Parts: sequence; structure tokens; C-alpha cells
Amino acid sequence: MKALLALALLVALLAIGKSVHADKLHDAAAAGDVARIQTMLKAGANVNARKPPVFGETALHAAAHNGHTAAVDVLLKAGANVNARSLTTGGRTALHDATFNGHVAVVEVLLKAGASVHVEDNFGMTPLHDAAADGDAAAVEILLKAGANVNAKDENTWTALHYAAVNGHVAAVEVLLIAGVNVNAKDMNGETALQLAVQRGHGAAVRKAAERVGDKAAAARAKAKKEAERLRMAACPFRVCMGDRIRSIPASEKWGEETRPYRGSLPFEQYTVQGTRKDGVCAFYANGWFQSKEQALSKYDKVLTLLLRFPE
Repeated sequence: MKALLALALLVALLAIGKSVHADKLHDAAAAGDVARIQTMLKAGANVNARKPPVFGETALHAAAHNGHTAAVDVLLKAGANVNARSLTTGGRTALHDATFNGHVAVVEVLLKAGASVHVEDNFGMTPLHDAAADGDAAAVEILLKAGANVNAKDENTWTALHYAAVNGHVAAVEVLLIAGVNVNAKDMNGETALQLAVQRGHGAAVRKAAERVGDKAAAARAKAKKEAERLRMAACPFRVCMGDRIRSIPASEKWGEETRPYRGSLPFEQYTVQGTRKDGVCAFYANGWFQSKEQALSKYDKVLTLLLRFPE
């Protein structure tokens, strides 16, 4: 009987010791005290122990919540579970805590360690929802680049855009719009993000953000179209028989006069080029028709454009 009591007492003391270790480790992590964290880990503290008395959060949660990047890094290297869910704050992970509190550096460290961008807390909120609610455009962008679902919905069927718009976080709204978020997504009450923004007095700001994104998208499309045309021209095979075809360009054309000095010249009469834009420029320069490669490049593009307009 005495032996059993002694054994029970020993187990209780060990449990108390572990509890004290976990409590102190959690406090050190919350304070960002790297030296104390390392000392306790060397002494045998469990890096994944949860803070007593309710044993809800790990030390990693505490460090991430307070933005202690170095402490987070030390805990992760010691084997902390990067996706551990809190038992007292709605099943949130360290990434949830870091994004909601605007600690971008911690977010990056956690993602490199394998933190999931798709994990949901007990209310269906992902880290992206938290970043949008906090208005941290940088965190929103980082999470999206890491593969976060821009249209993910929580238990209220709110997307990240709903959270950013209702709080008037214009920069976060713009990042989400550029990423292709569904602007017409409705929550469980049938309301869109813009409707919620209007109710909170942020309608005008959100509309302007949408207009700016629309203008940027239009400019990007125009630039892409121009670049596609440039590449098409650059890759377009050509055959230039310079004699007759140069003379066939009316002098009234924009570059008609510019080609006049070369009309009927021996190189243009006899030289034929078959290849790419680069070949043509080199040929123009090698034959001494222009003083520099830059000049050859400029003139060649103009001549080629005209030749394409006046095919054989």
C-alpha cells in the first residue's frame, strides 16, 4: 500500500514538474526570450506542451501571437508542431495568430516551415480571413502567393473580401481584387462585400479601389497585347526582295520618304534575307546600310512593317 502511494506521489510530482516547465516555456516564448527558451529546452521542456491549467496553446502560439520571429524560429527548429491548433482560442494555429496581429516576418517563417494556408479554425476562418480583417495587405499578398484560396468562406459565408471591405481596408481590398476574388460572392444574408462596406460607410473607398484595380488591369491587358504583337513581329519569318518591293511603297506613306535613299541601291536590288528579325538587322548592319546596330534595328522595324502591308 505504501509503495502504491509513493508511486502515485511520484507521478503527481512529475506531472507538476512538466506543468511548471510548460508554463515557464510558454511565458518565455510570449516574452520572446530566446536564451530562456533554449535553456528550458535543453533542460527537457516539451516544445509542444500546452500552457496549463487549461492546456490550450503551445509556446509557438505565444511567440507568433506577439511577433517574436527569433523565438518562433528557435521553437520550430526544436520540433514545434507548426500546425498545432489551440484548444482555447477556437482551434487557431500560430499562422492565424501571426496574420491577425500583423506580424509579416513571423508569417514568412511559419510558411517556410510548412504552415498550412488552408487550415480553418472552429469558425471556418483561414489565415487569409485574419489578414484581411486586420487590413494587412502585405500578409494577404504573401498568403495568396503561398496558395491560399482567395474565395474561401467562413461559417458566415464571408470571404476575405467581406472582411477587408467591411473594415475599410482599401489596400487589402485591392490585393484581393487583383488576385481575382469573386466580388459578387454573397454571405448567408445575401450581401456582397460592397454592400457591407456601404453599410459601414466605406462604400466610396471600396468603389475607388475597384476602379483603380480595373484601370490597372486594363493597362496590363494593353501592355500584354502590345508585347504579344512585338513578339509576333520578332518571330515572324520574312523574305525581303528589296528592289521592287521597296519601290512599291508609296512615297506618301509615313516611312516612304525614309526608304527613298535605299531604293534601287545594289544591296536592296540583289540581297534577299530569309530568317528572323535578328537576322535581318544583322544583315542590314553588315552590308553597311546603317552606321550602328541601333539605327539598323529602328529602320528595319519600320521597313518590315511596310513590307508586311504591301505583300508580294
